[in-house]
Amino acid sequence: ALCACAPREAPEAEAASLALDCAAGYEALQSQIVGRPGLRPAPIERNEPYRIYSEADGSASYILTEPGAPAHPAVLKQTAVRRAGVLAMENEGCAFGDAGAYADLKAYWDSVAQAR
Repeated sequence: ALCACAPREAPEAEAASLALDCAAGYEALQSQIVGRPGLRPAPIERNEPYRIYSEADGSASYILTEPGAPAHPAVLKQTAVRRAGVLAMENEGCAFGDAGAYADLKAYWDSVAQAR
């Protein structure tokens, strides 16, 4: 017989953040990110040429450039990592347009991560 006080099953582990497969292309990555369950979109900033989506647990954020952005099309992923007990953000991504503009975009987000 089952007891009402039987231990519950352990909750499923959080899904790992999305691995960026640059070979898939911008549109495929954009679809994977936007369609990912549990992601929270950041409020749209009128003067910023990108959209940001974050994992519910804060472990990663995805930055998608929008048409008109110098680095478009591009995808960046920020991942929270702990180094020597200190929380830091690491950026990786995929450039599908101008390489120099992408380098500037990544440098900007690297500086934002350093400031946190």
